Amino acid sequence: MLLGIGFGQLIGRLIVVVQSTAPAHQIGVATTGIRFFLSLGTAVGAAALGSVLSRVYEARSGTAMSAATIAGHPGGRSDFTFGIEVVFLAVGAVVLLAMLFSARLREESRPRAIGEPEPAVV
Repeated sequence: MLLGIGFGQLIGRLIVVVQSTAPAHQIGVATTGIRFFLSLGTAVGAAALGSVLSRVYEARSGTAMSAATIAGHPGGRSDFTFGIEVVFLAVGAVVLLAMLFSARLREESRPRAIGEPEPAVV
């Protein structure tokens, strides 16, 4: 889910670019493919960032992360807070990359289907 937040900056333009380059009869498939990989990336991102949080907590406290160890371990809350800070820094880097990628996307016009009239020039 957290990676989805970062790529939220990118997804709008990405859909426009993909729809404009896909053949007219496959625009729905192209859009659905984008949404599928967005959902898949969200799940993988949540798992990866949860793993980072768990590893940082374990490295600092020396115990496995669970609600009981966070509350009962001396310094457990500060170790957990440090892990959250590391996760937010990682997400910040992903958001920065998404913004850079979004700025580099170009808009292209959709190719015409066979028999489709050429658009009028105004």
